[in-house]
Amino acid sequence: MTDRPSHGTMSSPVRQRWFESLLIRDFRILLGSSFAVSASNMMEMVVLGWLINDITHSVESVAMGGFLRMAPVLPMSLVAGTLADRFNRRKILIWNQLGSIATIGIMAFLIISGSLELWQIYAMAPIRGVFFALEQPVRRTLVMDLAGQERITNALSLDATILMVASISGPFAGGLLIDALGPGSSYILMLGLYAFGLGLLFRLRTPDNTMTPGNESILRNIAEGLRYALTHPVILPAFAITLFMNLLVFPFRAMLPVFQTDVYRVDATGLGLLNSMIGIGAFIGALSLAALSNRFLKGHVYIVGSMVMGILLILFSLSASFYLSLLLLFIHGFGFAGFHVMQGTIPLSVADEDKRGRVMGSMQLAIGAGPFGILLVGALASAWGVQMAVAVMASTLIIIMVAITVGFPKLRRV
Repeated sequence: MTDRPSHGTMSSPVRQRWFESLLIRDFRILLGSSFAVSASNMMEMVVLGWLINDITHSVESVAMGGFLRMAPVLPMSLVAGTLADRFNRRKILIWNQLGSIATIGIMAFLIISGSLELWQIYAMAPIRGVFFALEQPVRRTLVMDLAGQERITNALSLDATILMVASISGPFAGGLLIDALGPGSSYILMLGLYAFGLGLLFRLRTPDNTMTPGNESILRNIAEGLRYALTHPVILPAFAITLFMNLLVFPFRAMLPVFQTDVYRVDATGLGLLNSMIGIGAFIGALSLAALSNRFLKGHVYIVGSMVMGILLILFSLSASFYLSLLLLFIHGFGFAGFHVMQGTIPLSVADEDKRGRVMGSMQLAIGAGPFGILLVGALASAWGVQMAVAVMASTLIIIMVAITVGFPKLRRV
């Protein structure tokens, strides 16, 4: 066997680095389940915003829907991380998906029966948010359980790749279905995706992480995990970046229905394309990270990815061209890949084994800033217009990122 790769083929070492985590059977099953759930969640974000905008034609109402959908992330995140450290993670996911199927089924019935009203959307949104908040820390901790420390960057890169495929297909399918068959058909597809993901979880074999809690209460476990995360020299700045990204950058996605109708004047398929272009760029970026996971410092990828997202969002906010905006969101997606992969990789790589679930819960707590960012961008959009609101928030993020990068040098060395 020669060490020299043949012309026109990918070298064997690159192939091995790219797909090494996929050799693990249960990791492949978890990825399949994650795709089904993520595609459904991404589709729901598009359809939910479309429904509210169609009923109210109000920026504030769209923002309130996004806020209510994400509001439970803040109180539930630390609970989710603690549950992930104390109880069987596979069983948590199974019960969580059963709850999601029930709530999505109710929404599908209300839409198809023609009885959906705004207050019902607002009532169901936080319930869906609870299931979302419980799921994410558990899934990401399971990735470490199945892939191991030595493969964690590759595994989370592949996990992010699957998420990006979901971010492309979910919103695009949701927009197409709204135009072709109405929003009820989107919720029927969501039900099918969740049922598929649930079936895969029943086949999943995971290590038994169930621990005997002893005399320690869940509240004490939560406090211990949060204190550990916020005093760690690497996890603390990662937490801060995650918090400000969710406060100042990600809320713009809740405003995409407003960009669709007020700036670009395109149909629901155009709205799906706006969401999907982020996923296409992120898909390519995440695949690149999976192959080159050991070539760059994790902290550098995290910082640069976050800065790219902020800069491209400023340019996006200044664009009045639909097609130029699609290109800018595509490049924005590359930054999102770096941010998303390292947001999980860095804390899991440096955290003590018995605190990983709670550390991921703490990161989810930072994600809980998102609902307040949605309210903020809604308020600013009402006062200044949606484009100026997004530009101001993204510019603020860039200033904060510079301060964190300078103030926490250990993050740059991870």
